[in-house]
Amino acid sequence: MKRSLSSVCGCMLFGALGCASLGSHADHSMTASQVEDSCDGLDSTVREQRLLGDQFEVRSSRALYTRSGKQMTRRPVGVQFSVAPRRGIDSVWLERAARCHMNQHAAAAARGEPASADDPLSIEGAEVRVRDSQGYYILQLTSRHPATARRLAEYADQHSD
Repeated sequence: MKRSLSSVCGCMLFGALGCASLGSHADHSMTASQVEDSCDGLDSTVREQRLLGDQFEVRSSRALYTRSGKQMTRRPVGVQFSVAPRRGIDSVWLERAARCHMNQHAAAAARGEPASADDPLSIEGAEVRVRDSQGYYILQLTSRHPATARRLAEYADQHSD
């Protein structure tokens, strides 16, 4: 009984990981029209200039970690940026602009273009979330995939204050 239960669990885990892998691949093979839809209504300068650093001042960045297991091992999950606000811009708009940039990078990667080393929005497999926090925006890039989460955390370590 124990053996068959572990086999079933293993098959379920393999199936879940397989689905995640397929979903991840689909995210990075975006068509030009899908990218255009995600960027619809955004000014061309927003689309063309680097969002973090050029258009929005990054006040600070830090790696995000979670603790797991019996030994409470620290595991990277992403990066967090504290972003200075701009007049007329809210967190919803900033998140939409970040998704636009991420989709543009994904489409470029699908065409075989190299990722931008100085733009964390170019890291494939990241998810974005933006919220308001005491006069700043908190922009978080996270991933459930360990290798992607490590790359995001390393970006913070290399570019922190």
